[in-house]
Amino acid sequence: MRWLRYGLGLLNVSFEDTAFDMKPLKSALFLAAVLVVVQGTLYLLPREGISLFSMHIKNPVPEMVPQGWFTKERRPVDTGIARVALSDMVRKDTVPLLRDSARVKKPVAPLSFTDSLRMSVPRLEMNDTARLALSRLFRMLDSLRSREACMHVLYYGDSQIEGDRITSVVRDSLQKHFGGGGPGLLLPVMTVPYTSTLRIETSGPWTPVSGKRPASLTKFPYGVFGGVSVFDPRRDTTVTGRCRVTLQPFAPAGAKKYNRIGLWLFPAGTEGTISVHAGGKKIGEDTLRRAKALACFQYATDQPFRKIDFLFRFHKPVAVEGIVLQDSVGVCVDNIPLRGRPLMSFSGCDLPLLQEMFRALNVRMIVLQFGLNVAAGEKKGVGYYRKTFTRQLKYLKQYFPEVFVVVVGVTDMAGNGKDTDEKIRMIRDVQRTGALAEGYAFWDAYRAMGGKNAIVRWAGHQPSLARPDYAHLSYQGAQLLGSFFVTSLMQDYKESHHAR
Repeated sequence: MRWLRYGLGLLNVSFEDTAFDMKPLKSALFLAAVLVVVQGTLYLLPREGISLFSMHIKNPVPEMVPQGWFTKERRPVDTGIARVALSDMVRKDTVPLLRDSARVKKPVAPLSFTDSLRMSVPRLEMNDTARLALSRLFRMLDSLRSREACMHVLYYGDSQIEGDRITSVVRDSLQKHFGGGGPGLLLPVMTVPYTSTLRIETSGPWTPVSGKRPASLTKFPYGVFGGVSVFDPRRDTTVTGRCRVTLQPFAPAGAKKYNRIGLWLFPAGTEGTISVHAGGKKIGEDTLRRAKALACFQYATDQPFRKIDFLFRFHKPVAVEGIVLQDSVGVCVDNIPLRGRPLMSFSGCDLPLLQEMFRALNVRMIVLQFGLNVAAGEKKGVGYYRKTFTRQLKYLKQYFPEVFVVVVGVTDMAGNGKDTDEKIRMIRDVQRTGALAEGYAFWDAYRAMGGKNAIVRWAGHQPSLARPDYAHLSYQGAQLLGSFFVTSLMQDYKESHHAR
């Protein structure tokens, strides 16, 4: 209080003066008033201070923006000091506690291109008649193990199924669920002798025959392949030829599991011998003596071999209608690619031969996947395709009513003219209309790929799902499309079980 006494003394005011005799309360109020006045005066000073005569008086108030009583939030002045994140201030051992007390939603990763396609796989389209037939097919598949029987699914297609790319996925999936094994049907001379499942090598005078037959080979009828492999010595001297089938080491386990070997020959009066060798031993041998009808040979093996040799010894032409490697119990899916064809001409085959092979193989399901060659042609060709396609479906319905047919729609295609997409949609409509009219099922591969210009997106995917020609699928793309088809088929299988 000494400075206050000094100040009052200058004003000639004495504490002993009765006129200024202040009580303790009055003294406190007086001091508070003085502080308020001083503080207010300082706030009125500019932030940078004030110069008075030769002196510079600084503003001692902390550097912050004065806020009135009406301000809703305080905004600290940017002092240039970096802010420290809360996570850096928290000790590591307290982080789990903070996570438990406040759940933070993690951002959901966007779906990949293939995942988005898997979520929208189209269903099989069919009417009530086809649905009942499909239910009977599923019951037959379920009973294969108990009946110790084998059933065949013939998968026909154009170059899109070459190399056993799509069919291998269907085969492996069905064999895992219903049992069975083996790669199924093949010919000594195939369109593509090297596939993901097996490799075929031949030696000797082999000739592939399909479509219109040469005059010298008209005596050989067509069976399930719509063509044959002819062993033609071309001379009246005995010639030995070979067909070797080698299963790939990276083939699915089911394809490498078989215990039955079948061989269909049409000798047309030719004499000769055939023998089957595997594992350094002879599995079987047969002799033909001027047979003029289809000859079927069956051989059993106690173990599957990776390499099998078929030896042919003839002096005149003989036609191989088919070779089959299969398990005696379960399902077998056969890959039959027909490059360059718009469809499989069942009506162009020999009906008795076709019926005999269907019975021997117990064919109960056929898949037809064509359309690329029609889309690559002229637009007016779609009308002709409608007539021939409908005729083939009616032929199957008339002569093989017990066989269930699934028509896989044409896949997307681009880069072959401005009207390619229009032709694709026209072909797809022909396939859907024809399948449903005959009581069969239709699966929309065009929609499964993603619709218009999907082939461009598939080709640009990493890894590439389609080839640069914007028509054919790559190995990865074919496997993906095959898995989509199996997903749709098994979804109907599950629903048919719930309905029982």
